[in-house]
Amino acid sequence: MDPPSVRQVETLCRQGWGFGGIREVVRLDPEPGSAALYRVTTDDRELLLTEHRRDRKDRDLQRTTAGASFLAGLDFPTPIYQATLDGSSVLTLEGRLYTLRTWVPGAPPVRTKLNLHTMLLLGRALGWCHTLLAELPISDTVKRPTRVEIALTEVEAAVKLIGARQDGGDSDREVLGVLLRKRNLLENAPDLPSRFKEYRTQIVHGDYHVENVIVSAHGGLAGVIDLGVRPGYPVWELYYALFWSLREWDTAAFDMTMADAFLKGYLDEGRMTAEEIVAGPEMLYWWLLLETWNTKVYADNPADLDAHAAILWFHRVDTWLADNGQRLGKDLARQVTG
Repeated sequence: MDPPSVRQVETLCRQGWGFGGIREVVRLDPEPGSAALYRVTTDDRELLLTEHRRDRKDRDLQRTTAGASFLAGLDFPTPIYQATLDGSSVLTLEGRLYTLRTWVPGAPPVRTKLNLHTMLLLGRALGWCHTLLAELPISDTVKRPTRVEIALTEVEAAVKLIGARQDGGDSDREVLGVLLRKRNLLENAPDLPSRFKEYRTQIVHGDYHVENVIVSAHGGLAGVIDLGVRPGYPVWELYYALFWSLREWDTAAFDMTMADAFLKGYLDEGRMTAEEIVAGPEMLYWWLLLETWNTKVYADNPADLDAHAAILWFHRVDTWLADNGQRLGKDLARQVTG
């Protein structure tokens, strides 16, 4: 089914949310998590309409919109989701899910031009976000890093599917090598729930990185977007943000001075113990090994270049962490221990 046309988007906004006076609808390039995006300009505001991917669930989007409302109510700069005419924040139509939120003026920092000032800003925004989200109750258990058996089952299924392909080329062989290494490490994994049970959990952003932070033309924080609002380890998200906010998609681009700036910014607004900082790289390492979404996508569709690139990127990061994670955690923890 094709994405809605501009005229259909106008109708959606009128009938679903009651917005009239629509002056312009511009279709944008989709982003991860979306099937289609539209910038909607009315007489008095600008909005972003998102058609979500088929794998997204209504309850997850409802949690996201509620979390965004909570943060916005505490003056955290995140877009507000518009309620539909029936009182929901998610519109369901013909099996598709839509949300409509305020437009955040500005743009993400240019990845290749990241500097110490920007890393301080990114760290402060995450620390502020975590401090506010800590007030939300955790309604379900933290699922990572705990799902070794499920991950092994999914990896094995992908190995069989990819290995059975008669026309598999270099990309299949590349992914199979990664999966076989992953399987071996997971088969010998420690008891992860016990290993990390002492560390603090709370509601976190869920996907914090440089492309989900909007800065103004003057370089200030304009907004934080694409909340996942799920339970997790704050320190895990801190390290996730560090690696997803490198100047290049290359672990060789990891810069300790930039990482120090990010953590310094975080500690200006949030809290993190030395013990958490030391354990964080290992948490991220196991999360990367347990992640199987891209594996499943690629196994079903080897032409999915995004899934292929993600598998290789996760592999590069977890390999880097295996060699350097312990030292990284100790070096960063010196900001707390002195």
